[in-house]
Amino acid sequence: MNPLYCSFPGRIMTSTMAMVVLIAFVASTISASLAHDFDSTELSTVSIAPVQVRGASCRQLLANYTQHKDAQPLVMALNEEQKKEFTLNGLIPTAEYLVDDTNGGEGTHYQFSRKHIDTMIAATTQVLGATSLDELMNKHRLTQTQAWFVQALQVNPIQDSVVCVWGAVSPWYEALALAAGAARTITFEYNKLTFDHPQMITVQPFEVDVKQHRCDVAISTSSFDHDGLGRYGDPIDAFGDIKAMKVARCMLVAGGRMFFTVPVGPDILVFNLHRRYGVIRLGAMLQGFDVLDVSGWNQDKLTAPADYRKSYEPVFVLQRPLPPTKITTSTVTTPATSTSSVQQSTEQGQTEGARRLKSMGWRKFFHRDPRA
Repeated sequence: MNPLYCSFPGRIMTSTMAMVVLIAFVASTISASLAHDFDSTELSTVSIAPVQVRGASCRQLLANYTQHKDAQPLVMALNEEQKKEFTLNGLIPTAEYLVDDTNGGEGTHYQFSRKHIDTMIAATTQVLGATSLDELMNKHRLTQTQAWFVQALQVNPIQDSVVCVWGAVSPWYEALALAAGAARTITFEYNKLTFDHPQMITVQPFEVDVKQHRCDVAISTSSFDHDGLGRYGDPIDAFGDIKAMKVARCMLVAGGRMFFTVPVGPDILVFNLHRRYGVIRLGAMLQGFDVLDVSGWNQDKLTAPADYRKSYEPVFVLQRPLPPTKITTSTVTTPATSTSSVQQSTEQGQTEGARRLKSMGWRKFFHRDPRA
């Protein structure tokens, strides 16, 4: 277990308003640091997933996702047909690095007590008060990606939101969300989880209730790059990552935001460790979303040769677009889509970095599926 999850002293703040004021102050201090020059024009606009994935509706995607699937034994190697699918007929290079997180094919069960979670919330409450990347990494001992995530959260408020977390073995991001004022968290995970906290819900795919478990905000950190590789006992699926991203979009209300990370760099499949996303596959993961911010972005990293063991994971702040405005002869109306305050906070959550990105006139490569 990472010691940073439980080593911070401190007390949980009892005033949500005090935290909101603190975050607002910190946001004004660091917002300029998130204005990174994310250039989407380098990314491929080719739809790499098969037509049955590209054209699947939310109903179809969720019906497949919620089917009961037993944990699978570890797959040691892909066959030739699978290699063609995973590499897009040899377009994406490969490497091998086998990891067994299946617990011998039995699946795993991670458990965290109320006391442990309260300690995490206390720690992350302090983290949200940090005003620099250096303070986050050196004083609070966060990883670079965690530090970028905190900075993105500081300028994209989530208070009173229902927050979905996709893939977890520890409730650190859930604790961070509650510290930032979220109403509750819902964690989706293939394996069994027990997070002993009244504001944390954990569900396995077959337990998902599409109506009850929709969310205003989604978090996926270094999760979907593993989907379909079998490392965690999930079924082998060359497009499991793209399907997972589409499912997350389906569970997100229109106008909702997603904090998203995957390893970025020249495309490679490292079986069964993870995928890395470059000009070929990154665009496919972002289809159907607008990019509001990218915390930690370095355009050179997209194509520069790099060791796949040294992961670079900037934090994308995405938004599921609102439906088109309906125009009548007497009034203009927009359908209501959320049961919480996410719609009201979306405008506030678009940072100076996002506004600068939009003013640059960069071209969107996202292909939105009107059926989703």
